[in-house]
Amino acid sequence: MGDIQSRIGEQIDLLQQELQAMQSRVQALKNIVRIYSLLSPRLDLDETLTAIEDFLTGTFEFDAFSILLKHGREPELRLQRYSGFSRPKKASYKLADPNSIYYYIATELKPLYLADLSHITSFKLDDSIGDPSGSLLSFPLISEDSRLFGILNLKRNNTGAYNDSEIEMLNDVSSQLASVIQKTVLHQTTKELAYTDSLTKVFNRRYFDQRIMREVLRAKRYGRVLSILMIDIDHFKIYNDTLGHLMGDSVLRKIASIFEENLRRADVVCRYGGEEFVVILPEIQPGQARLVAEKLRHAVLNAPFHGADKLPNGQLTVSIGVASFPKDGESFADLLKQADLALYQAKNTGRNQVVSA
Repeated sequence: MGDIQSRIGEQIDLLQQELQAMQSRVQALKNIVRIYSLLSPRLDLDETLTAIEDFLTGTFEFDAFSILLKHGREPELRLQRYSGFSRPKKASYKLADPNSIYYYIATELKPLYLADLSHITSFKLDDSIGDPSGSLLSFPLISEDSRLFGILNLKRNNTGAYNDSEIEMLNDVSSQLASVIQKTVLHQTTKELAYTDSLTKVFNRRYFDQRIMREVLRAKRYGRVLSILMIDIDHFKIYNDTLGHLMGDSVLRKIASIFEENLRRADVVCRYGGEEFVVILPEIQPGQARLVAEKLRHAVLNAPFHGADKLPNGQLTVSIGVASFPKDGESFADLLKQADLALYQAKNTGRNQVVSA
């Protein structure tokens, strides 16, 4: 009788183990289905990352998490999403520091589990994971060609918070999330190339036409202001004819770079055509827009340009026309027309100046 009960007990244990394994597989399949539903219909990176944040915080128990992605070819990670801790002081983190946990992950391309952050001496911890306490799981986000393009950090405040089976399950989840993020990044990169001027690397006319319509509609809907700057390089044809088109191309690239260095991240620089640029300034009043324009004009005026002494006024300068919504027009076409008229006035009354509509 005892042997029969023992065998029955063993069979029950086996059935329970198989049931748990099946439940784990079912949960894993559910996670995969949910993860692939996170893809934004427009394959927008910001929307996809927001959906991933909701998925992670709603499905698993974490006290903090962060997602960092590589930016272009630079050996650094940029913090894209985080939760559970205050805003970090830095926005990017170097991958080349051999003392960093990110250097280890990028080199080994495998997960890193730190069961007690307060006793870690072999790695330098930074503020992209929150407080240096509790347990941390860091997963590499690896592309299909086996390259690191990001890192997912999952943190709990208590030490020794993850067991082997949970780490394995979360590793599977991170791999699926990596696939979702990579698809979105590839789509966005392709889209950006279509909207980028090949010479200056700022946005092109096609992008401007779409973006200005969206910005005007948004300003109307929420009762906000919007300004644009139309910018033309003075005597550019003379510069091109005198020094050649290669030098002219160099000037266009340098001026585009000067504009980007002197504007906010929210501002949008576009090459409008030829030697003309246009800048969209969301939520900027007319008076503020004029100050921004003057800042750009002075930045160009004070920058060294080879051969600028051969121009009529002995230096390379820009003229700028300023227009604002709704003061100068309530449609993007009116706004553009007023900025263009202001630029025309600036060009015809001496150049190297800012004129408001």
